[in-house]
Amino acid sequence: MAAVMTPHPTLIGSTLPRRFVALVGLAAILSACGGGTDGTADGKAPAPSTSTDCAIRRGETSRTIDRPEGPRTFDVYGPTSAPTGVVFDFHGTGGVPGTEDAFTRLSTAGPAKGFVVVQPQALGTPAHWTVPGIAGPDDQALTQAILDSLRSDWCLDGVSVFATGISSGAGMATALACAGAVRAAAPIAGVALVRRCPTGSKVSVLTFHGTKDQAVPYDGTPGWQEREKMARGFFVGAMEPIMSAFARRDGCGTTPSETPVGVETTRMRWPHCAGGTEVVAYRVAGGGHNAPGTQALIDAAGINDQIGPSTDDIVATDVLLDFFARHVAH
Repeated sequence: MAAVMTPHPTLIGSTLPRRFVALVGLAAILSACGGGTDGTADGKAPAPSTSTDCAIRRGETSRTIDRPEGPRTFDVYGPTSAPTGVVFDFHGTGGVPGTEDAFTRLSTAGPAKGFVVVQPQALGTPAHWTVPGIAGPDDQALTQAILDSLRSDWCLDGVSVFATGISSGAGMATALACAGAVRAAAPIAGVALVRRCPTGSKVSVLTFHGTKDQAVPYDGTPGWQEREKMARGFFVGAMEPIMSAFARRDGCGTTPSETPVGVETTRMRWPHCAGGTEVVAYRVAGGGHNAPGTQALIDAAGINDQIGPSTDDIVATDVLLDFFARHVAH
């Protein structure tokens, strides 16, 4: 079994370590039991196929590029035809691409929908992403460097770029949305780890958040509005105000509609967004710090009491891939 790395207290706050360790531990268990790291049963990358424009490779993993901070690694998976978009999938604190994929299964689900999926590795001890307020390497520049490194042999010219991630990986996806570096983002249990950014280019945002999330509380940590005024330091805001800021940025209406989509889950959709953008949140009543659709995985690992329950109303991976598909540039 992979070792569990304890998150740094300055990154997660004194009340959070157990929850974050549990999430990393579950992902490590699932990754260890999940077969090959490239999404195949035997761990071998399938042979590349070709197209008239460029080589299309499926199941290739563990590339490395040089950056000012040193070598950076990432796993990449692609469809067997020209891709419609690129999805960056960011792991949580202390994780690795395999732990992230244990939850999202994007290494197989993304290519099946025509997306190239990139799962980068963060730096640090524990590994964590450099989001606004946290010191570290320029991880936003890293995403562009990865795109540049893949552009020719993965047919990436002109394709749309998207981002997702769980927990602190969700914070990285949100940071890219704030910077206008992606066409759409779908952070899971972590959109509120980045301060509000109500101005900038329009960007579609989808999120999932449990009302009983003890690691990233649905209503934020006490006094989050004051901490938001500080340019530096770890931040945990409230989900709905953060999403409302994206709605203002996209010119949406101020009051979201609410539609039940199952026993525990309600879809919140801000209306009349400009330019075809969408701002949508799935609120899971009683949900914990996890992705919807992963209850069986949580039960198998026996850590429901540590990170809280999921829901079977929806599967986050399916919902976010459909969301990205709606926002592919044509």
